Amino acid sequence: MSRSLVIAKHEYLTSITRWEFILLTLGLPLLGLVVAATAALPALLMARTVPTHLTVGVVDETGLFDFPKEVAGKKLPGAAGRLAPPQTGYTLRRYATRETAVAGLRGKAVSAYLVIPKDYVTSGEVLTESALETGLFSDQSLPPLRGTLVRGLLKDRAEQAIVDRVLDPVNIRRVTTGPGKPKRRGPLADMGRFLVPYGFTVLMMMSIFGASGYLLRGISDEKEGRIIEIVLSSVTAQDLFLGKLLGLSAVGLTQVFVWLAMGIVPAAAMLPFVDLPAAAIFFAPLFFLLGFLLYGTLIAGIGALGGSWRESQQLSGGVSMLVILPVMFFPVLLEAPNGGLAVALSLFPFSAPIVMMIRLSAAPVPWRQVLLSVALLSGCVWVAIRLSVRLFRTAMLMYGKRPSVREALRWLRAG
Repeated sequence: MSRSLVIAKHEYLTSITRWEFILLTLGLPLLGLVVAATAALPALLMARTVPTHLTVGVVDETGLFDFPKEVAGKKLPGAAGRLAPPQTGYTLRRYATRETAVAGLRGKAVSAYLVIPKDYVTSGEVLTESALETGLFSDQSLPPLRGTLVRGLLKDRAEQAIVDRVLDPVNIRRVTTGPGKPKRRGPLADMGRFLVPYGFTVLMMMSIFGASGYLLRGISDEKEGRIIEIVLSSVTAQDLFLGKLLGLSAVGLTQVFVWLAMGIVPAAAMLPFVDLPAAAIFFAPLFFLLGFLLYGTLIAGIGALGGSWRESQQLSGGVSMLVILPVMFFPVLLEAPNGGLAVALSLFPFSAPIVMMIRLSAAPVPWRQVLLSVALLSGCVWVAIRLSVRLFRTAMLMYGKRPSVREALRWLRAG
């Protein structure tokens, strides 16, 4: 085991000092920030071009409505308010006739006017003319008057409490019948059910694809350069395989930790609004490590069969694609986290890391299922290491041709 650690240290230090590693590790988050800033730029420009206050004329030919003098504009709080355009505020000016309203529009006393015609109760039509009809946001010239119209229509026909309830018919308050207090709910509380497994999936896919590239590149270079023969004269194939696996796995995990560290500030800003289940936070590192080892082991073992780096990539590509399998069922798993499909995929080792994180983030999961999933995944990692070492031992000394499936199976049985 000591020789494996020496090899792991060498592989780790060699990989993290490569410019490709540094560029990818630091450049990818910065590229994400640039993309996010570019996407937010149109919203910022839009927020500055939308008018903050308008004067609108009102003609009420029915005599039913008591229009307010002012309609205050609103703005979303926090960062969302800086990105979204504010709701326009209005000053309402009453006109007795349509002609005077038209004259006010032509004289630029108002930006638009509304006419409530005499047949409004039967037709529901409201006439309008605006000086801001050009552009994509011409509807901003119309004040929100639904409450005024509803109150006018129900005046002297219903109690004030009923009128208020018509304007605000639903006010959901979540309660619990079990022990403990109800969980705090916020505007982004339910997003935790999606953000945790989605972020976990993205990190795992990026780390697996990145680390597998380093792993296959190192194995292929040593095999093509005949360096592997010299190395295997000093250490066993098992020590060499475990050393490479541990070292290059540490490289992939280092990338993940750097990305997580760079995302701590944005993540901390979201924590007050997102409910993160304690079980998901506790088991995330364990499932990530086991899933990473499973895929890394198989990619290294199968990739050793290739005669070149390109062939190794082609052979191990099928294993890498298995990590994408749970993404196909993402909506179903979120809607039914304890359904039969979710339980089966959370026990299947190749999909267990991601699916179990989806289940833990979406709903309570029986502990026996979590422990069984960990046990099956750990056992699969142990079997994968044993089989991959057998393939690695023989394949690394073969040159000139790629072994057939029958030959690979014979090596597994012979080992």
